[in-house]
Amino acid sequence: MSWQDVCQSIRDQLGDDAVYTGEACIPYAADRWARGEAPPAVFLPRNPEQTARIARTLYEAGLPFVARGLGTGMSGGALPLGKAAVVSFERMTRIAAHPESLTLEAEPGALLKDIQTAAAAHGLMYPPDPASAEECSIGGNIAENAGGLSCVKYGVTGDFVLALDIVLPDGRTLVLGSRARKDVAGLDLKRLIIGSEGTLALITGAVLRLVPQPQASVSFAVWFRDAASAVESLRKLMQSGVTPARAELIASACLTILANEGVPVPDGAGALLLLSLDGSPAAIRAEREAAAIVLGAQAIRMETASREDEERLWNIRTRLSPAMKKLAPIKINLDIAVPLDRQAEFIAFAEDLAAARGRMIAIFGHAGDGNLHVNILLREEEYAGAHDFADIIFRQAVALGGTITGEHGVGIAKSDWLGLRLDPLTLDLCRAIKKLFDPKNLLNPGKAYYPGPDANIERLI
Repeated sequence: MSWQDVCQSIRDQLGDDAVYTGEACIPYAADRWARGEAPPAVFLPRNPEQTARIARTLYEAGLPFVARGLGTGMSGGALPLGKAAVVSFERMTRIAAHPESLTLEAEPGALLKDIQTAAAAHGLMYPPDPASAEECSIGGNIAENAGGLSCVKYGVTGDFVLALDIVLPDGRTLVLGSRARKDVAGLDLKRLIIGSEGTLALITGAVLRLVPQPQASVSFAVWFRDAASAVESLRKLMQSGVTPARAELIASACLTILANEGVPVPDGAGALLLLSLDGSPAAIRAEREAAAIVLGAQAIRMETASREDEERLWNIRTRLSPAMKKLAPIKINLDIAVPLDRQAEFIAFAEDLAAARGRMIAIFGHAGDGNLHVNILLREEEYAGAHDFADIIFRQAVALGGTITGEHGVGIAKSDWLGLRLDPLTLDLCRAIKKLFDPKNLLNPGKAYYPGPDANIERLI
């Protein structure tokens, strides 16, 4: 069947508004990482049954396709390579909270912010909080096993997924996992789908675990002379038994950027830790006292924000990326992760590399779990060397016992370096699993660990 025949077949089954072609497909060619060619068609299911029909029709026709949430991915994972169609879940946004079981059901297109709001209405919390909560969808979060600011205490997206409704590439449907908090019946296939970057199945629904909202919270801005002092102080705090709800490190170059934006930076400061503690009022008082003692030993200054002023303090973190874009037309964000005790060593290496190459590297990240965002800021004429620059960064992260991506995924952006992190046998096992789920290699071909058709992508690395 041709694309024209497939589009007509799906229109006949689901209605004309279930299919986009032509210029309407252009917005689906890009994510936050790059822009590719427009897909030949975009299909927009309204429920799992329609999703299964679309997948079955495409698979029987031998035509490639890729799932898409809201396009906020940072690694090209949802780009339609090789003339693949897009299955967009933007119309599947249903959310239903079940406070009696501390769970919430959500369709893949539901906004993360709306899920958090639905949980909060019952005095509950869905903790994963990527910085794009206002615009990212839960399906994409699950496909990438998204992280965020609260990982240090609460964990990543996958730690809160109890069950998944999925459609296999050939249109068959499955429920993986259950509503039970503990379930060890058979292999945990749900965990294969989480973080698989849309290469194994289409997610059509999820049962998410909720937790009670903390009764109290307090946030700090703690300034240090250098990143090593900040990381060491945070390590001592966590070893003392205090686990922050958030622990964000902002290194030297970022402080210069913030100062240019009007943020007052103390004299001599070379790093900033933004910390948040949450829990019962009594626990907060005790942890606050411990933090003052442990962090105060090396801090230049320690500022405490009131509950009402916490948003202003955390805006320091959210202002960074927009401020960087003012300094250079190209910003490449490498989301490496290293062991907690190697963070300062990695930051020193990256800053020395930047100085030696005459480039600007601005580093911030989730210091409580070692996930650092290495932002390479380039002028247009410097872009040609970006790949080699990234290669050095990735190799150093792996040499320190870390990885090439902590939360953004491999997608296309880091596929050149996956062999640094995974040995040949592991890659073979990943590809064998892909073949079991998708014998024809039609679902999201060419991504992550599995080769497939190439496309003309405006690469950023």
